[in-house]
Amino acid sequence: MKRFICSVLAATMLFSSSVFADTTANVYLGDRLVSYTDQAPVIINDRTYVPIRDVFETAGFKVDWKAENKTVTISNDYHNIMLFTETNGLFSMDTEFNVNYDTLENPVQIVNGRTLLPLREILESADYSLEWDAETKSAKVTDNNDYAELDAQLEKLRQMESLLNKKEEVFDKTKPAGELSEEEYAFLDNMYTVFDDMSNAAKAASLGDMSELSPENVKMVSKLIDGYMAKLSDVECPESLKGLDTGLQKVMHNMVLNVAEIAEATSANPDNSDLAFMTVFGLMAGLAVQYEDAVQPLTDLCKEKNIDIKAVFGEKYNTDLFGSVS
Repeated sequence: MKRFICSVLAATMLFSSSVFADTTANVYLGDRLVSYTDQAPVIINDRTYVPIRDVFETAGFKVDWKAENKTVTISNDYHNIMLFTETNGLFSMDTEFNVNYDTLENPVQIVNGRTLLPLREILESADYSLEWDAETKSAKVTDNNDYAELDAQLEKLRQMESLLNKKEEVFDKTKPAGELSEEEYAFLDNMYTVFDDMSNAAKAASLGDMSELSPENVKMVSKLIDGYMAKLSDVECPESLKGLDTGLQKVMHNMVLNVAEIAEATSANPDNSDLAFMTVFGLMAGLAVQYEDAVQPLTDLCKEKNIDIKAVFGEKYNTDLFGSVS
């Protein structure tokens, strides 16, 4: 299966002077001792610092350096990470496409002219852990990723891509169509009204321009979306669509949180033009997967009753915002 979720780690501005290292250290990936080209890991202020390429290539990541924006890219199948050494900002995207922006507790260091990064904080953002043995001066790295779950997540993306390419529909035109109950129709009519109103508001405000992201703008958008999502509760969700309202609210809530983290990262690192661009695909892919999970009750209902939901709600069915439930 094609691996297309990549992991990003950025290292920028170097310090002008070298830092005194307390001592060298060994790093083990499981039982495998990592070997180094010219600079071994060192302990600085009780923290293990490593040359990124040697450690992460041994762990199966692809490492690439971008001189123009001073970023190091680490790519594997499942994680996205960026590190900004000017601000010590650590930006990451997990396997469920949630993003996070934090400030490193331990800054990048220069030892013998080589850029070394704090191992533990970076590893933890990729679901690895580190156990330190003070007696042997060794760091043992453990991979805690659940690869069965991760591959299942990637399979969802693959299936969604296939559905979009085939443009499959839930409704079977060769069979007699069923009908929605009054409760189902009332809830869905309200839901599509909310989506339509929210989409129109977003277009009117020109929301969604990544270049205009700021923490302040995101707070405004968050309040706007929360207001619209609250309207889903104006009509009780029927048992046949149980969880659809809370599922959609969770999707929108996660989207706002993710955009807020991207806004914080871009605001703190305005010179890195790759940040928003590199995360948009993952963010939208994650939103799509979460949305498909949220609307599964509606998909099941349409299949069970053979209902063409687009035909029932016409133009109110907002394909621009959420697309088909198929």
